[in-house]
Amino acid sequence: MSQSLDRSADGNIGTLTYNEFKSVFNCDESDVDRIYALKAGDFSPIIHADKGYHLFEVVHNLPAVAFDTVNTVMDKKALRQLVDYVYGGFTKYGIFKKELERYGRLNLFKLDVAWCASLAAKELQGAPISAEEYERLRTNSLMYMAIPFAEGMVMEKKDMRSGLIADLHTDTVNGQIQYEATGEPYVMLVLVGNEGTLRLALGVAFNHYEFTGPLDTRYTDADWQSRVYEHRSGMPEKNFWYRRLMIK
Repeated sequence: MSQSLDRSADGNIGTLTYNEFKSVFNCDESDVDRIYALKAGDFSPIIHADKGYHLFEVVHNLPAVAFDTVNTVMDKKALRQLVDYVYGGFTKYGIFKKELERYGRLNLFKLDVAWCASLAAKELQGAPISAEEYERLRTNSLMYMAIPFAEGMVMEKKDMRSGLIADLHTDTVNGQIQYEATGEPYVMLVLVGNEGTLRLALGVAFNHYEFTGPLDTRYTDADWQSRVYEHRSGMPEKNFWYRRLMIK
C-alpha cells in the first residue's frame, strides 16, 4: 500500500511548475525534462526518485507564462517609489542633509533611478532608445552610492564584503539549521535584443546560497565571511535551480 502523503487524494497533489516538481520529488533534471515533454493523457516511465518509485500521468498541460508578459505585469515603478520613500524620510527627519541637495548623492540617485525607469517604460512600449540615451546608459556609474555617507568614515576591508548570512529555520527533529546567504557577487552576462539588434550587457548579480548546517553551531556573518573569502574550498553546493544559468 502506498505510504505517500498524497494517497488520500488519489495521488493528486495539484499543479506543479518544473522547479516545484523537481523539489517535491527530488528528481534528476533529465527525468523532469522527460516528464514535462509528455502530452495530456500520457504516462511516464517508472521514475526512481526520493527513495521510491513513481509513475506519473499527465492530466493536463498549462502553457508557461511568457517572460514578456511577466515583465510587463511587474511594477516597474517599485524601485523608484522605494527611493522616493527613503528620500522623503531623510528629508522629514533631517538625515544626511548635504546628500539631499541638488548635487547630493541621494538626489542624484533619485534622478538616475527615475531616468532608468523612463527607459524601461519606453522599451515596454516598443519605442526606440536614442544614441544619446544608449551612451548615457553605457557610461553612467552608480559607484558614488558606495562611498560612506558619514563624513570621515574609513571603511576597513571587512566592511566592504558582501557576504551575509541569516538563519531561517531551526529543525530540531533532524538536528539542523536552514540558512540563506550571499557570497561574492557573480559576473552576469545578459544578451539583450530589441529594435532588431543584439547587445551583450555585463554586470554583477547576487551569489545566493541556501543550505543547512548542524544544530549545535549557529553561523554568524563573521563565520560565513571567513568561509567565503578565506576558505573558499568549503563552500556549500549550489542549488539545482542555478544550473541552467551558470557557466564555468
